[in-house]
Amino acid sequence: MFLTLRGKNVQVVSGPHDSFWREVDSGVWEQATFKIFERFLDSQHSYIDIGAWIGPTVLYGCQIAKTAYGLEPDPISFAELERNVSMNKPLTDNIRLVDACIARHTGEAILGSRGSGGDSTSSLLFAKKKTHWTVKGITFDDFVRQQAITDCNFIKIDIEGGEYQILPTMTGYLKKNRPTVHLSLHPLYLKIRPLGLLGRLVARIRGTLVIIRSIKFYKHIYDHDGNDLTPARLLWMCAKWIALDIVVTDLEWNHQAQR
Repeated sequence: MFLTLRGKNVQVVSGPHDSFWREVDSGVWEQATFKIFERFLDSQHSYIDIGAWIGPTVLYGCQIAKTAYGLEPDPISFAELERNVSMNKPLTDNIRLVDACIARHTGEAILGSRGSGGDSTSSLLFAKKKTHWTVKGITFDDFVRQQAITDCNFIKIDIEGGEYQILPTMTGYLKKNRPTVHLSLHPLYLKIRPLGLLGRLVARIRGTLVIIRSIKFYKHIYDHDGNDLTPARLLWMCAKWIALDIVVTDLEWNHQAQR
């Protein structure tokens, strides 16, 4: 199947995700995400894509960044991701793929899916689901060390609720190196089962406070359209919404700054 990304013809595996790729090709899927990539990626720096799925963002980001590192632990998704990258050489020669998840500890991790796998919803939060795998887990610091990454200025994180576990473990690196972070938040997965609606609200507030503490040293929090967010506003949004994307950065985001 062929589509266009950043004016380039790209080939992807044809199959169960054809309708998704048609949305990408037509501009329906997450245009805000691509605008974020255009604003914050550049050819002098590498970026890390945590939760690369079948490749829409790495196939786009590799055309801008010096090197694109894509992590995807779901074995079904990774197989398709690997094929999509392989079919587009030499355009994708600067992509480095790793079939692992960022975890709190390096070693084995349990990844689960609410479906049958390969559908972009696999998460460390779903380890007890019927569909699950033992996968390679690696701490973010170990990943950066093993890959010898010294020039990362952007990290995309979309891991279906795993961010509440993982982002706090990245705080040391983030505080020292200050890469821009494009973070997908999934408060809908947070709950305290015996308490019903109250448990959902308490879990969402608790989880969002974990996120806020992990990014509090950044100068800016933006929504995915570049509007400023305060921590209080972010807390309110996470209490009400099922999912949202934010960008945390030390850089100004305005129309003049965009290429």
